[in-house]
Amino acid sequence: MKVLGIETASERMGVALLDRGETLAVHQVQKDTAHSDTLMPLIHRVLTDSDCPIHEVGGIALSTGPGSFTGLRVGVSTVKGLVFALKIPVVAVSTLEALSASVTTPEIQESVCPVMDARRGEVYTALFQTCLGKDPARLLPDAVMPWEEMVQQMSRRTERMVFAGSGAIQYGKEIRKAMDPGPVFAGLEEAFPSPVMVARLGGRRLGQGQDDASRIAPVYLSRLTPRTPAPGGVGTPGR
Repeated sequence: MKVLGIETASERMGVALLDRGETLAVHQVQKDTAHSDTLMPLIHRVLTDSDCPIHEVGGIALSTGPGSFTGLRVGVSTVKGLVFALKIPVVAVSTLEALSASVTTPEIQESVCPVMDARRGEVYTALFQTCLGKDPARLLPDAVMPWEEMVQQMSRRTERMVFAGSGAIQYGKEIRKAMDPGPVFAGLEEAFPSPVMVARLGGRRLGQGQDDASRIAPVYLSRLTPRTPAPGGVGTPGR
């Protein structure tokens, strides 16, 4: 089955088309324009590059957050329109899970901590154990918290961890100071969630059932606690 993977939660929006797990086409763009002006043309480009008419898509996997409020709203509304028009199944995928799945290694099970910048000194984070060919096993739920709290929470764990995502890059110095044994950092290519991983995770789950399209909604996480500016500057206003 051909599965369309859509990721709009981060600064790098992407669309991928997979057929039985094999990537046919993928395109990602930096969010320099509104998601609403970019997503449908990007979907059209992926389908055109893979020579796949829209009616041949068997299902859609959507990254539903946490992440950019605006991007998530656009992704959910666009996908709902497609699945209702095409009468195809849809599954929701955690953005942080997709980010973790990108750093899987074939031989070793690792604890992967995805960290996405949530602005104003906060991060979206979770914890997974990953292994090639399997979905990441969740160890901690998706959450939003001040970056200091994330560092403290992870520093209490004894296993060696891999950190991935834009937040891991932003707060890498602080993470290295706090962690013993020393942490591993994923490469820049894993700084943002991949639509390929969204499609791959969603494709496996489509074989087990589907989500109720009418009930799919963006995953918004928020806290009422005071927010701390990022090191070296003032926190950025929320999205």
